[in-house]
Order: sequence, then structure tokens, then C-alpha cells
Amino acid sequence: MICRSEREIESLVVSENSCESICSVDSANSGADNSVDENVLPSVELPRHSNPLQEGTSRSNDSEPVLRMGLNIHKAGMEGLDRERINEIILSASKGSKYYENEMKKETQATKRIAQLLSKLKQLTEAQKSSALVTVNKEIETLEKSRVLNRVIVHIDMDAFFAAVEMRDDPSLRDVPMAVGGQSMLSTSNYIARRFGVRAAMPGFIGKKLCPNLVIVKENYHKYKEVSKQVGKILSEYDPQYSQASIDESYLDLTNYLQMAMQKRTSCTANDSSFSNCNDNFDFCTDPTWSAGIPESDWQLIQETVQEIRDRIYARTRLTASAGIAPNMLLAKITSDMNKPNGQYFLPPTRESVLEFVRKLPIRKVSGIGKVSERLLNAMGVQTCQDIHDQRASLYLLFSKSMFQFLLQACLGIGSTEVFIDYERKSLSTERTFAEIDKAEDLDKKCMELCESLAEDLARHNLKGSQVTLKMKTVHFIVKSRSAPTAKPVHAASELYKAASELLKAEIQSCSPQPLRLRLMGVRVSSLMKKDSGKQTLDFYAQSLSNNKQHSIQSTPVCSKDTASTSDTVNSGNEYSVLLSCPVCNKPVCDDNYLLNSHIDMCLNQQLIGLEENASTSSPRKHKSNTTMTANVGKKAKSDSLVRSKSKTLHDFWKKPSK
Repeated sequence: MICRSEREIESLVVSENSCESICSVDSANSGADNSVDENVLPSVELPRHSNPLQEGTSRSNDSEPVLRMGLNIHKAGMEGLDRERINEIILSASKGSKYYENEMKKETQATKRIAQLLSKLKQLTEAQKSSALVTVNKEIETLEKSRVLNRVIVHIDMDAFFAAVEMRDDPSLRDVPMAVGGQSMLSTSNYIARRFGVRAAMPGFIGKKLCPNLVIVKENYHKYKEVSKQVGKILSEYDPQYSQASIDESYLDLTNYLQMAMQKRTSCTANDSSFSNCNDNFDFCTDPTWSAGIPESDWQLIQETVQEIRDRIYARTRLTASAGIAPNMLLAKITSDMNKPNGQYFLPPTRESVLEFVRKLPIRKVSGIGKVSERLLNAMGVQTCQDIHDQRASLYLLFSKSMFQFLLQACLGIGSTEVFIDYERKSLSTERTFAEIDKAEDLDKKCMELCESLAEDLARHNLKGSQVTLKMKTVHFIVKSRSAPTAKPVHAASELYKAASELLKAEIQSCSPQPLRLRLMGVRVSSLMKKDSGKQTLDFYAQSLSNNKQHSIQSTPVCSKDTASTSDTVNSGNEYSVLLSCPVCNKPVCDDNYLLNSHIDMCLNQQLIGLEENASTSSPRKHKSNTTMTANVGKKAKSDSLVRSKSKTLHDFWKKPSK
């Protein structure tokens, strides 16, 4: 670690006295939890365990190894612990282990990056900073215009999810420090164990050193997924397009639901206090008074609705959830951690309240700022979001554009309000961390387990893919990835296993005669498409040729996976029973969806190349390119032109009547 004196830290701080503080008003308060009945989540009273690590105040430790492995005081349940003593135990327990060696490599890299950052900082001139400040202030003005305060975004976070499920199913675990995982790595810990410094992403053997009475339970991902589905069903009643960020946390946009509830509350029966039956026609329900912001008179309803959601989650699963209520996803995520466990925090949707909230917020509380980014920023004297604003000119000059934009939005409390993002998923994966495995049969068994889990995810999303990747992390923390295309799109566990196991066998053989020693394995499938993709095409195709299935064809059918080649006879195993004509080249193609789509794509691409060549030679461009345009821009324009031509060709094809 680079140790700095007070004077050195002061020299890093950029003087920008002409800039006004971003925050100036009193903070808003939080919502409270109230028990209602046996179906409403109870308040959580943690058992009192004698713990010497809780005594005394937290003290900083400048020992290098502890920086990466040490206690994160910003994690829920870790407040008020003796940080120095916990870090000493962690360091002592990990020395000599592969985990320690790997952390030391990362620590060396981080220290080198900090040295480079400070060197660049010293080279900045006042002229550069002044110019940067003008640019950044303009960006702030633009961001302020984009600030949205009329949405109700909620982040639901299940409390110590894996551990809570295990404690629910085994009452003997409720009053003892326990964690889920293994000796190599812990997935989570309950709040009792956290008082000893035991946390997620910590090796189990270190957890045992911190808390000798720690009970470690093996993960049961199938059980956790089932509970997650139960929670999801409840959330979907309030926001059908809610976004699941992970197995134990989700984002909801309650705006439409609340507006509908307010409009229909008078029409609901006096005995029905719930609005869950009044959530239809969301897209057509808007309250004009919210266009300029959410009136304070509606704030109570917002908090009551979130309390209702949490009550229903507890009634259904007997598990508690915490929630953050804010105008955007960034703030909702942060606020959900404010009153953990079993609590909720409401951040009033006003600019003043938001700025006051983020002003003193530690940078590590911002989702997306991890321990490496925290160290880099701390090296510049940036501890809070206010510091980001104060040193915005230097940060603008030293960090990448995307990183700086993220930091600037964080210090202003501006984030996305688009909970549901309709994007095309590129891949789907699953992975597991475990104690060292070096036997081939055990590795093969783990590979099969992962493929079965991935197959369930693919089925839930109605997807299949044609590229399988095997991810491996050795006991020396070296990460390897091996990929291979499949003969056709796959989705079943047996198909995934066939591809992944071949990659695993090849890796085992490459290590021979030494065994392949792994501590993590993952399987990913990419080049995704819907399971029924091509079905509509095939149905349309078959219908249009229904009267010509037995037509006489001079050319040979295309039934090979290499759609450019042909075979003399149709598959003798009768795998492809119907011959269809390609609408582009009129050649016969077998009725396999994959082969059919591949062949049509090839024909369209060939046709498009011809169209582009003809267009370039027969007619001049209407607008000549600027001679100063870069080569990259020229390539982009050509690419866009090709895409537009292809779309038009496809559109024209589907408009043509069948022959």
C-alpha cells in the first residue's frame, strides 16, 4: 500500500473553490416496519453472542495484504466491528495458502496502478484542470436536465438469502453463527456470523478462524431457485415486467401500479384493502399530476405498498426481505441496504433530498465501485460522493470516459429508471465454486450437474444455443475457458453435457500426467435463439408448398449442415421427411429448422452482395462522402446500408405470394 501523510493527501485535492456544493438541504427519513399478524414479517432480534471482535472501535490497518482480504465495513451487518483485529486474524489464517498468493498478485497489480495514477495526477496543469472543469460543468447541466423524479423504483433484496432458507428449514441453525458454502468459499452468512466478520466470498477455513463455532452448510441451489420463483410470482403482480438482478434481488417500477391503485381505490370494495386485483390496463393508466413529480400526499401510499409486498413475501416463504424506494435504480439499490435486515428505506423523490442523501455517501456504498476502484479513488483522497464532485476535473482527466460518467452520475444521484430492458440475450451460464476436485470422474459429475442446471435456465427462457463454453478455475486461481460450436442448436442437458464433457476431457488430457485440479467450473451456452425460432418460417413455408410436396425437382436437395454442398439422396434414415423449396434460389431443402434457416441466410447474403455491387456500379450516391471522413465512419455507413438492404429484401420476400 502507498502510505501518505496528511500533507501528501492535501496535495492531491484539487482546489475548486468557485464550485458550489451539490447538496444543501436536510435529509429525508426512512420508512418503518410494523408487525401486523402471523402472516406479516416479524421484526428481527439477533441473539446476543459474546464476541471480542465487537469490542473497541474500528481502527485502520495499513498492512498491504489485508486491503483486499479485509473486512468491508460498508456491508450490512458488519458495522461497529473491531476492523483491525479481524484483519489480523484474516491475514494470519490465510498466509501460505493459494488464496493468499492470489490476493498478493492482485494487490501488487493494484499498487502499481495507484502509483501510475498518482504520477499522472502530479503532471496535470492548472490550465488542464480549468478547461476540464468547464467541460464537466456543462455535462452536469445536461445530466440535470435528464433527472427523473416521477418514477417509483423499488429494489427488493432478500436478507442473507441462502442462509435464511437453510435456517427456515432447520430451526437448530437459527440461533447459531452459520454460513452456506464450503471450506474453499462461502456464498453467504447469517447476521450472527457477520458479527464475527464472516462474510460472503470468504474461504470457509478463514471463517472458522474468525468464528470457531461457525456452522457451514452445503449449498442447495435447486431449493433456492424454487424460493426465488415464489418471490417472483408475488413481484410480478405489482410489476409484470420486473427485472431480476440475481437469484435474491429484483427491481420493480411501481409507478403504473400505484397510479392505477389511486384511480381504482374508490371503486374497490370496502372489505378489499389490497390493490392486487386492480392492476390491469397498466399501459393506459397515467396520473397527469405525477408528470411534474410525485406529490407528498402520495408518499405514504408508496411506503404502504412496499410494506405490503414484503409482508406477502414473508407470508409465502417465511423469509424476510429488505427494500429501497427511490426515483431510480442506482439509489434504490443503495437504499435497500440502509435498514437491513427486514427493513425498508424511502428516499423522497425531490432533487434536494437526493443530493443531500448522496453528499455523505461512502463511495463503496455505490453499486459498481468495488475494492479496486475504491483504492484508486482513495489514493486521490476521494472517500465520499461529495469528494467525487469536488475533484471532478481531475477525475475527468485521469479516468476513462465511461468510468467518469458513472462516477459523475453517482455523485449527482442520477440513475436509470428503465427496470425492464428488452435486449437480446447473448449467452446464458451457470458456475459453481467448490473444494478442490482432481479426480476425473468427480469433475465429470460436476460438469453434468452444471449442464442440468443450465438446461433448466434455457427451458425457462425458451432458448437454445450453438456454442458451448467450459470455464475452469484451477487451485492456483488461473482461469481458463474452452469453447466449441455444436452441430446444431442445443438446449437439453444431455446435449450440453456432450459438448462440455468433450472440452473437459481435452483439458484433462492436456494436463496429463498431472491431474486437473479445479476449484470452480462453469458452463455457458451462446449464439442463442428461441427454441421455436424458424418454426413460423417452416409452417408458412410448408403451407405455401402444401400442394407441391411431391413435386418433381431436377436439382438435389440440400440436407447437409454445409448448406452449400449437396447430397445424392435424401437421408436414408428418414430424418428429414419433407422437401421444401428455398424461396431465394428455388433449390430443395430438407425440413430441419436449422438447415433451412442456414440455407436461406446464405442465399440472402449472396443476393445482397450482388445488389451492393450492382448499386455501386450503376448509380452514383446522392450525397458524396465528406473527404475528411475517417475510414471507420465509412465502414459504418457501408454496414448500415447493407443492414437496410437486407431488411428490405426480407420484407419484400415475406410480402410475395407463394408460388
